[in-house]
Amino acid sequence: MAQASTVSLHDLDVRPGDIVIIAPNDPKAMSRFAGDVRPPAFPTSMTLPCNAQDGPRRARRGLQGAKVLAGNDYEFGMMAEKMGIAEKELRRRTPITS
Repeated sequence: MAQASTVSLHDLDVRPGDIVIIAPNDPKAMSRFAGDVRPPAFPTSMTLPCNAQDGPRRARRGLQGAKVLAGNDYEFGMMAEKMGIAEKELRRRTPITS
């Protein structure tokens, strides 16, 4: 985590269309990674940058374009609540959810 803020996905030859798995890490780095390339993939909903201080707009921006979103019932419910949408709508926005 201490090094995450020094890494750029662009320096790693990640290109648009590549699927990047954003795993738990430094919250600022995760947000930047989500913006560096589309579409991102979040292997667990806990990596989605949507904690209470970030607010729903940042959560929606982090999820925008994601192809995969994985989580348990609690995590999906938490994300939907923080984004101010129904869980069914959250699942509809991402092609692959589990």
